[in-house]
Amino acid sequence: MANASAEALQDLRHRAEEKAFIDERTAAIPLSPMEKERLLYELLRTKAELENLVEAKNAALSHSNEEMNKIAFQLVWAEERKRERIAAELHDQVGQSLLLAKMKLDALTENILTDSLRSYAEEVDFLLSTSIRDIRELTFKMRPTILDNAEIATALEYLCSSMGDDYSLQIDFKNDGQPKPMSAEVRYSLYQAVRELLLNIVKHAGADKAQLSLQTENQTLVVLVEDNGVGFSNPEDRPRHSDICGYDLYNVKQRMGFMGGSFTVESEPGTGTRVTLTVPLGEE
Repeated sequence: MANASAEALQDLRHRAEEKAFIDERTAAIPLSPMEKERLLYELLRTKAELENLVEAKNAALSHSNEEMNKIAFQLVWAEERKRERIAAELHDQVGQSLLLAKMKLDALTENILTDSLRSYAEEVDFLLSTSIRDIRELTFKMRPTILDNAEIATALEYLCSSMGDDYSLQIDFKNDGQPKPMSAEVRYSLYQAVRELLLNIVKHAGADKAQLSLQTENQTLVVLVEDNGVGFSNPEDRPRHSDICGYDLYNVKQRMGFMGGSFTVESEPGTGTRVTLTVPLGEE
């Protein structure tokens, strides 16, 4: 009740100020009090119409931005599905063909009598074995099957372990242990965003240690990625295409925006870099 009275009083004050402004500007114009009242009414109606137009425009822009984000996220998800198809084809077609070729070569090698031919066959066998291993690793990196059967915390912990082995980067993983429900689309996109940040550390930071932590706050997942690398100046002011590092960060920022989340980066030369991602949690 008190708030309503205050608003009504404020409205009366605005109307009095507007009327005083009209009276002052039209004092030299020979208008009757009724004409002045009608002029004030027309001006107030025009003002209200303009305010409604501005409000409608802002609402339309907001709706347009939401639709653009939905379309952009659908494109990201389509990219993930394409990545899944390519990984499946590599595993089921290329990988299986290489494996069959290796089995036939092994059988052929047993019947080779000369040492020179046997040595040559063993070299080819080694190349086939290496290719099969590389195909399996590439397939898993493109589309980790762990994302289909585990929650995001488990998948990211495995990511830290595998990247630590591959790149000799010590990554400390921390998880608050709280449930983190999210759709498959968000889970895949978040995984790729964190992977891109960790690869960015490997390629550009010159760091030997990093930390990835997950914290649940008010139906929001906060992901913190830190490193002890070289850092850089004014990360938010860097042009998005200034260099590879800048483009990587811009790409992650766009991905987070598509998911309805946020992206912030803090860094200074010689002090490392700290990236914070937020993602709204929801139903599986």
